[in-house]
Amino acid sequence: MTSLKEMIIINTKKLLSLLFAGTLCCLAAKPTTALASDATSVRLSGASRYETCMEISKYGWTSSDYVIIATGENYPDALCAAPLAKSKNAPIILTTKDSLNNSVVAELQRLNVKKAFLIGGTGVLSENIVTQLNALNINPTRLAGIDRYETSLKIAEYLGTDNGLAVATGDNFPDALSFAPIAAKKGLPILLSSRNALDSKVADFIKNKSIPVSYVIGGTGALSDNILSSLPNSKRLSGMDRYETNINVIKEFEKELDFNSVFLATGNNFPDALSGSALAPKFNAPIVLTDSSLSEISKIYTRTKAVNKVYLLGGTGVINSETEADFLLLPKDTNPLFRIKVYNKYGYIDKTGKTIIPANYFLAEPFSEGLAAVYQFTQSNIKPGSIANPLNYLMIKCGIIDKTGRQILAPTYDHIGSFNDGIALAYNFVNGTQKWSILNRQGKVVKELDQNVIELFSKDGMICIETGSAPNIKHGFLDKTGKEVVPPIYEFVENFSAGLAPVSLNDKYGYINKTGAVVVPIKYECTQNLSDGYGKIFLNYKVGIIDSYCREIVPISYENAFYAGEDMFGVKTDNGFWGFLNKDRSEVISPQYNLIGKFSNGAAPVLKENKWGLVDKTGKMVLDFTYDDIQTCSNGLFLVRSGDVDTGKYGFVNAAGKIIAPPIYESTHIIQDYINPQAYYVPPFENGLALVTLNGVDMYIDEAGNVVWQATNQQ
Repeated sequence: MTSLKEMIIINTKKLLSLLFAGTLCCLAAKPTTALASDATSVRLSGASRYETCMEISKYGWTSSDYVIIATGENYPDALCAAPLAKSKNAPIILTTKDSLNNSVVAELQRLNVKKAFLIGGTGVLSENIVTQLNALNINPTRLAGIDRYETSLKIAEYLGTDNGLAVATGDNFPDALSFAPIAAKKGLPILLSSRNALDSKVADFIKNKSIPVSYVIGGTGALSDNILSSLPNSKRLSGMDRYETNINVIKEFEKELDFNSVFLATGNNFPDALSGSALAPKFNAPIVLTDSSLSEISKIYTRTKAVNKVYLLGGTGVINSETEADFLLLPKDTNPLFRIKVYNKYGYIDKTGKTIIPANYFLAEPFSEGLAAVYQFTQSNIKPGSIANPLNYLMIKCGIIDKTGRQILAPTYDHIGSFNDGIALAYNFVNGTQKWSILNRQGKVVKELDQNVIELFSKDGMICIETGSAPNIKHGFLDKTGKEVVPPIYEFVENFSAGLAPVSLNDKYGYINKTGAVVVPIKYECTQNLSDGYGKIFLNYKVGIIDSYCREIVPISYENAFYAGEDMFGVKTDNGFWGFLNKDRSEVISPQYNLIGKFSNGAAPVLKENKWGLVDKTGKMVLDFTYDDIQTCSNGLFLVRSGDVDTGKYGFVNAAGKIIAPPIYESTHIIQDYINPQAYYVPPFENGLALVTLNGVDMYIDEAGNVVWQATNQQ
């Protein structure tokens, strides 16, 4: 087998003869998979929670007849304010108990407010505030009860329950804040409750009302099943912790949200998220809660969304600059570039087929986190008087460009990998050995490494290293600064994903976290990395699935299993057939298929009697068993094949079974360069285009089947 070194140290004379002889083939290459969007951030913050609130108000409103005034000193009364604010297109103004400070007064005057709703009694907002409002010719209305539960009831009585309602614990704030922008958008009042029973007045309020849906926000530790059963048409939205609950709430309503904008707020205190809960609905945007760093569940979910703007609620004391930078790297690219090859050189086009970066590179890798590695010829130093052919001294070196084509790093290395979590791994051959370096987004060396790196398993901000020689090779991990955090003690590892990595000792497998702690015992026959936040575990020749919280989501009782997307799981039973479970482990489609695929936009491929079709999440056929193969792509599109692998034709259908592009293409291919033999699969339409070949000509088509770029006979 040819070594990587041999593949890179190539016969430059032969290459040049091919290039300059006018070999005019054109071969489009794989579309880029960018894990980072072109998202920008706006930080709305002040020196205190009250000043941050003012900045949020100024950003969102030029004027307002109404404001909602709530205490900034404690959360219970204020939690339910967002739906009322949305109903009046009003900002939420936080204040101290005894008076409105000068900044608040100035903001009320700027907005030209006519009426103010005070949330809570005189114990949280004194009568002096009413006096100040009257002096400003602002008509105050107080919505208050004897406690937090009755105050939430007063707001609900004002809003009504025609659209439904939500119930959250009155003992803590994160669950209610996660739901607040959703409740505001949908016009749902938020009622507060103790853990075990609804307040009697709240129960009386609900009684005999025709309420279409009741959302219970939080797990049984916050609100018991007794609460759930006492509500009409109830549905629980919860998670292992406040961050998973937050994401599960967003997922429930994601089809109604616009992820062009996302708000980021701390999950450790209430004021910033509360103030933002009035602003986020103006953008139809969710609020994502974060700790001092992003939770793994938040990272996994955000990677699936295309985000243009991130609003940071609060200063760097609550959302630090590193968390901001990490979040901006996560979303899908909203302006992806796609690689083309013209006259044996590489460049990039956008989704419309417009050339953005001309084809000037010997090789060019896909963009990741807004940067790409590109290869160019360079010339090494030739000793004076040398009679050697100068062509022999031409070298291929790799540098970095951004999406405008601007050079970030001149051609310097023999190889630079994809950017992941803000870093890339690069090496040069020194005396026949790869010498690795960590690069940052500016192309600067973070650290030169002495260890041998396994690039394939270096992801999620963790760098896999190996020591020793066969058969005693051991593996460990460095963090993205090059610091050893997991010593090289494991016989086998895979890359980190969702914060966990599979490892093995003495031929048994388990999982470690990023501190090196064993979080799933090393006792299994095999474990696999947590693709999309779920990983396979094998025990006694049976398979199950765990999630990033190390919970057993699918019991270890199946012949095979995998995460099938959209909260569905594919399972193979003892009878040899495949079916589907939902996230509650309920069998929703009985095992009856020879093979199955992943869901996209509510449909999944299934194979029966050598033909493939599509089913929805209830098992209803949306496309009859017609094709010889169907593979899930992205954005609700599916690759279909008519005929065998060698001579068949390819096309695309959508999740409703409608043909988007008829099966006329010879291939939908991913080209793998010899320079970087570590393959990865980029599904067609991952970023809006698919690479296909028709009559020997490579082209990109869009999601409507239109050709946006193709090679010409002259290329």
